[in-house]
Amino acid sequence: MKKNVTAILLVFALLAGFASCRKLEDSEGFVIESKAYIVDSEGVTRDVQSIINDDGKTEYFYYDASGNKVPVKKKEVVVETNKVSVASSGESGTLSPEAQSFFDAYNDPEKFEELLDTDVTQPELVISDEVIPENTFKEIKVEIGSDGKPIHTNIEKNYNDIVNSNKFTMDFVVKETMDGEEMTLPIVAIRDGENLYFETQMPVEGKGSMKFNFIITNGKCYIVIPAMRAYAEVPKEYVQEIIPSEIVTDDVEMEYVKSGEVVFEGKKYICDVYKSGNDTVKYYFADNELKRIETISGDNTSILEIKELSTKADSSKFKIPSNYFDMTKFLGENFQISDLA
Repeated sequence: MKKNVTAILLVFALLAGFASCRKLEDSEGFVIESKAYIVDSEGVTRDVQSIINDDGKTEYFYYDASGNKVPVKKKEVVVETNKVSVASSGESGTLSPEAQSFFDAYNDPEKFEELLDTDVTQPELVISDEVIPENTFKEIKVEIGSDGKPIHTNIEKNYNDIVNSNKFTMDFVVKETMDGEEMTLPIVAIRDGENLYFETQMPVEGKGSMKFNFIITNGKCYIVIPAMRAYAEVPKEYVQEIIPSEIVTDDVEMEYVKSGEVVFEGKKYICDVYKSGNDTVKYYFADNELKRIETISGDNTSILEIKELSTKADSSKFKIPSNYFDMTKFLGENFQISDLA
């Protein structure tokens, strides 16, 4: 579970800062130039580059005068936008008012706040903001199936059967704590056959939130930003790297460890514990439904709470409105996900 959710969060986090480290050449009437840099200990300005590692984390670095790769922290990187010019070049080069406002924000960051939803409700975890304490766990014996995993006759139907089907909607909140930094996001995931849809509100420096949608349809992958009525196509080869075909089901080998009863703040849960490499994954069930998933990897944790899960899917979610502005051509033919970091 953690791998898939982290991948989703990564995409939206990258989009929130997609201006950095990016230069777009003259095309269809506008130019965007921006750079990321750091001033080293000797007072020399170094251009910062970024790559996404196999574990999904973004690494920032620069090369010193000797050609050595020097890692830097994201919070130390300075991003500057040098130029934005927009000119009409026929219908294909005309931006919607929302898109125009968004690109104007490169020159005047205060304008960016006009696109934010300042009334958005902060997503909350209902059961607990933290990992449920280990001392609440009392081991119990459960029936084990031929696959080596516990059998919960009613419970399994409320989660596994649904998310492994061809149609479902799942509304959940996820909190990631990684390297001392926390992020809590509301996410709606929808599947209808090969069509996938993800929606979240991405916080922006505590000033508000902006909605981002992620759509996979007809074998193509799109990033959609409703506030600017714009979208961009992500190269097809990245679809499986961003969101595996299993979506929110487990796509890694996990070994069942034990089950137990957990009483937390007066509520009783059944908890199944699994191991996957160095990760511990805990599934919490109540009222015959999966309520919560905790993934613990050292000091890093991922907590997911399910608000609603159904076998319905809104087909309109997989369509990009015809009046949305296509930013794909401005990202370039050699567009890389890491370019947005």
